[in-house]
Amino acid sequence: MLLCCGSVNYTDWNRNRDYDCRNPINCSLPPSCCDDNQDVCLGSGGRPGCIESMTSWIKNNTPLLVGVWAGLIVGFFIFQFVAVHFHIREITFHRALREKIASYEAGDGDITDTSLSSSESEDEDDGRQRRRKRRSYRVNSGFVDD
Repeated sequence: MLLCCGSVNYTDWNRNRDYDCRNPINCSLPPSCCDDNQDVCLGSGGRPGCIESMTSWIKNNTPLLVGVWAGLIVGFFIFQFVAVHFHIREITFHRALREKIASYEAGDGDITDTSLSSSESEDEDDGRQRRRKRRSYRVNSGFVDD
């Protein structure tokens, strides 16, 4: 992908004992350093160093990298928001449960009381009325045998 050889250039391989030139058998470069991926590459490599290749790749792909990082950051914040939301719901639930238990222990209420808030009660009443209307319409229209 980067088509590079060594950190700075091909001479970096002279520090690697598998490719140093103290032994004539090893005096070569890895195939990735040679043009056209030859099996044995003697002398100088035809490719630039990997630092130069990596810098060039980053410069050419900056918009892609910025997009990926922005996506990761946004995804992280969404995950955190959802986690905090559910944590707050859990805390609220446990607080209400503790209050209900304390109320029961004090003898102020029934622990099985599942009363809803006024807006939830109104929504529930509206739903019941709609179901009754549909049922009476079906019965009066002959769709349901009662």
